[in-house]
Formats: sequence, structure tokens, C-alpha cells
Amino acid sequence: MALATRAELKPKIAASYSFARHVVLLHFITLGAIGAALASLRALEPVELATVPATFLFASFVEYFFHRYPMHHRWPLMGFLFSRHTVHHHAYFRVDSMKVEDDRDMRFVLFPAFACLLVIALAGGGAALLGLALGRNVGLLFLATATLYYLVYEWFHASFHLVATERLERIPFVGSAARRHRLHHDPERMTSINFNITFAIVDRIFGTMADT
Repeated sequence: MALATRAELKPKIAASYSFARHVVLLHFITLGAIGAALASLRALEPVELATVPATFLFASFVEYFFHRYPMHHRWPLMGFLFSRHTVHHHAYFRVDSMKVEDDRDMRFVLFPAFACLLVIALAGGGAALLGLALGRNVGLLFLATATLYYLVYEWFHASFHLVATERLERIPFVGSAARRHRLHHDPERMTSINFNITFAIVDRIFGTMADT
């Protein structure tokens, strides 16, 4: 598909958009949910801490699945994901123009602030089921870890577009993730490589990770 240009998309940023407000809302909601979940833990057993890496791995699969499929292909009832990600984000940021011109451009980088409420609600549903099956603490740790993974996703993705990739590459781990993300923004390769924004766990498993 033919992607629009940055000049064509920039006027679509609402005059009311505020990156600062967006960041405050994102952190207020996510950190509040994480803090509330952790504060509710009672008599935590060491074995229950296994929930954290298990949830981390699960979240990596979710990130990969949604990024590779509904965010890059039109799926019934999920067209808004394709529109926001491929039609707007990938058109606005290309492999040779990854950095924002000003902070209002972050409108095309971060998910809407309300998206974190949806993530927390979905994670809360999973937490409730896990709590019934495996205990209250497991459910709470699942909720806290899943929410933190979402927040880390936003941190990484924001940094990839706020800071030039050449500068990020000086930072261990973050630099390699930024480089992979820039390669993903090649319109010819965006549907075939580097779907993990954060940790390339599932990209490695399915052979879709590319460093060059």
C-alpha cells in the first residue's frame, strides 16, 4: 500500500494534543495500578514470584502477535489498530526519518492515553482468573507485571522516536533494540521483521529478528 507523507499527516494532530499531559496520564494510571496491585500482596511465597517471568514471557508473545498481525494487517473489528499503526505511524516515521520534529509528533508514537486502561482491564480479567485458579498473589503479580511490560513498551518506543538512533546505539541493549526498530520501519520489511519493540524474545523464536 502507498503510505502518506509526514506533511500530509501532520495537520491531523489535534490542536488540543499535549505530549506532557499524555505522559502524566500514562504514568499516573499505570504506576497507580502497579502500586495498588503490589500493595495488595499478602504472605507472598517465593514460588509465587515465578509469576513475574512467566507473565513477562506471555506479554512478549502478546506484543509480538498484535504487532505482527492486526497492527500490520486489516482484521475484522481491529481496523483501528491497523489504521493507527501502519497507516499513520509507519507513514509518519520511515527508516530514514525516525525522529520527531517536535513533541506534538508523539501523537503518532504513543498509544492513546486511554489504551492503558484497556490493557489494565484485560490484565485484570486474566488476573481474576489466575487468582481463582492459583491464588490471589499470583493474580496480583500477573496484573502488576503485565502493566509494567506495557509501560516499558511505551518507554522504549518513545525513546526510539525522541532520540536519534545513532545516539541510542551508544547505550547497551537499548541501542540494539532501537536499531532493530529502525529496520522495522522500512516499508518493504515492516510486515516481516522485528515485531518485539522491547525484548526480541519471540522474534528470535520465530526467526523474524533482523539486526541488519
